[in-house]
Amino acid sequence: MKTAQNPAAVPVINPAGIMVLKSTTMLRSMKNGDVKNMVSPVRGPYFAPIAIAKVKAKPMIPRSTPPDAPSAIFTILLMQVEYTMVVIGMRYQADPPTRRVHPKGNRIGVPRTLAFDELRVFFDDLLAAHGFKVVVSGPSNAHTLEMGLKRCIDEVCFPLKTFFGHVESLLLDEVDTVLVPRLISLAKGRNLCPKFHLLPDLIEQSFPEIRVIAPYVDLHHSKRDTMEQHLVDVCEPMLVELDAWCLQSRDRIKTAWRKNNLEVDGDDPARPADVTIAVLGHLYAERDPFLGMGVARQLKKLGVSVVHSPSPMPVGICALEEDMYYESTVRTARSIEYHLGRGVDGIVLLTYFACGPDSYGAETLLYRLRSKEVDVPVLRLILDEQTSAEGLATRLGTFVDVARHRKEKEGASC
Repeated sequence: MKTAQNPAAVPVINPAGIMVLKSTTMLRSMKNGDVKNMVSPVRGPYFAPIAIAKVKAKPMIPRSTPPDAPSAIFTILLMQVEYTMVVIGMRYQADPPTRRVHPKGNRIGVPRTLAFDELRVFFDDLLAAHGFKVVVSGPSNAHTLEMGLKRCIDEVCFPLKTFFGHVESLLLDEVDTVLVPRLISLAKGRNLCPKFHLLPDLIEQSFPEIRVIAPYVDLHHSKRDTMEQHLVDVCEPMLVELDAWCLQSRDRIKTAWRKNNLEVDGDDPARPADVTIAVLGHLYAERDPFLGMGVARQLKKLGVSVVHSPSPMPVGICALEEDMYYESTVRTARSIEYHLGRGVDGIVLLTYFACGPDSYGAETLLYRLRSKEVDVPVLRLILDEQTSAEGLATRLGTFVDVARHRKEKEGASC
């Protein structure tokens, strides 16, 4: 592939998937190998398109990364459709904030979905400790989804459309500042879905009347070893932007994170039933009844005990998660092995239509379970806003019958 004559604008992609620039010179859009049309540079920690290039079937990978290229390092997201590669750049660490935000009435909105359950306690406590009033949107419902569909494009997943509805509800509640963390990675060696990477930008573009606070969370590329240490680096720019940083802020960040990590058992508190089913998937699919399409509730009506992903997650790599990249898939893999070890009678995997990690992760998990000859029935559900409740009830009823019959057969043979 031909590139620009100016060596400062030549991207280098090493085998690890990292694009390195020799300087902060912006990339240019390339078509058929020729440089054409300048495009916007990357803005601080935010995503921005930095190159659109026609690529051949055989990718070009340089022999090594130049040693004199530390000034601007970006990870890349590659989407190849009909040999068209779209490269989206991202800074590893956030630049110092250049603005000061003073929320109206000291109220900061928090959408009740996606990463809400994972980081809710942390951000709620941290913001409250600095004098802000946290306004959480209401539970997800059909009206929330309807509002989100008016603001969001059709091609994204069902949970993301619902997220837009939560932001709209906060806007109607006269909230002018919303917390939307830019979540890249919550663990070393793993990454979150690209929708979490881009979410603050999507909200900024769809809701120009709202100011977005986007703390940049990326433990994988951080020099810190633990999330507690990393969050001090993450929250300092956020609190400076909110004009709230003080001498006690570091201690408040650590206290809020420790409280966020209190153990929450994923088991059903109800009395044990004859059949136990593990309902697993994205954390928001398990904990948000609307996004989970009421699967757990319907199973309980059928007289079974329902369990979810354990919290905290078991430590240590399991066989099912080998070579997996996305955090949601790794969590699901560990949860499956955890519950198989405890003797569940069936597993329901909650996945979403148009979800990239699910399209790869769920199929890989099913293949590995079959190859290991796991003798437990597994039902994969693919959900979106058009999923029929009646169809779900039929499939779940049949699945419970299969699990019961298998357990009765095993009991009779003992």
